[in-house]
Amino acid sequence: MEFNLKLVTDLDTAADYIKGIVWTIFFNRLFGFIVPQDGLNFLGVPYPTTDLPELDRLIESKIECIMGELNKGEKEYNDQLLYKCVIVVKFYEKAVMLDNNSNGLQDRQGSNNVSTSSASSSSILMPRRTKKYQNCWEKWILKVTILNNHNTKMLETDTNSRLDFFKEDFEKNMFKLFDYVDKNRSHIPPIQSVDKAPFPYKILFALNTHEPKSLESAFASFEMSSKSTLETGTNIGSGSASGSVSGSLASLEYVTTTEEGDLILTTTPLQHEQKDANTNPNYRPNIPSGEELLRNGYKFIKKFLE
Repeated sequence: MEFNLKLVTDLDTAADYIKGIVWTIFFNRLFGFIVPQDGLNFLGVPYPTTDLPELDRLIESKIECIMGELNKGEKEYNDQLLYKCVIVVKFYEKAVMLDNNSNGLQDRQGSNNVSTSSASSSSILMPRRTKKYQNCWEKWILKVTILNNHNTKMLETDTNSRLDFFKEDFEKNMFKLFDYVDKNRSHIPPIQSVDKAPFPYKILFALNTHEPKSLESAFASFEMSSKSTLETGTNIGSGSASGSVSGSLASLEYVTTTEEGDLILTTTPLQHEQKDANTNPNYRPNIPSGEELLRNGYKFIKKFLE
């Protein structure tokens, strides 16, 4: 089951906006005994959380990575009026721990294995055991448009009206999220644990795109495709478990950050977007430009998102 949400925010509010939406998704997928916590809100709109430090650290680390890259890009490309980001949250039936030796990695002394890639001339620290995820039963796709309100042109807009728009957009997505959850329950697998989070999950994101397909290769490196793949000793982490790698993935830079997650950065436009731009002089991306936002106001975004 797949659910889609479109978020519009700016550099000053993006972290809190994203945190509120992601926490609300997880709160509705924590099937164990949980006690709601009060006090967190986005521009006065409360959202549910609970005491789950591991999940909270994961969400915070993702947001820090996103905002860190955006703030870095803001300094280098301050004339850019908006940024794009796609966040994908997946829930799985189960996760298993695999010995990396079964994926063709040689055993080394110590708690970690070091694999050197001649293609990139860099060393990657690999754990002796790797967590692999099986049977994704739900996927959330968040397409985030982040306005660069630090740009001098954006500073001309009224701050209060901008914040009112973000608040309204947040409320709209909250209602849509709850509606998705209430109307779709039959796909949830049997719950066989009393843990707060009985189902494993994974969060990945990509910058400079709204295309979730840009993350397929990264997710494939964490997922088990079939039993036969394991029996033949195929290196699942190489991306071969997905069968083939889309040409659009050639524009991705894959950076491992922590055990909890990974940072995916697009360095060039996706292949199909680049092709359209090259062959069609009238091609325009499916997200309005910052100039359009300034010219037509935030109602333009509202109309676009409906």
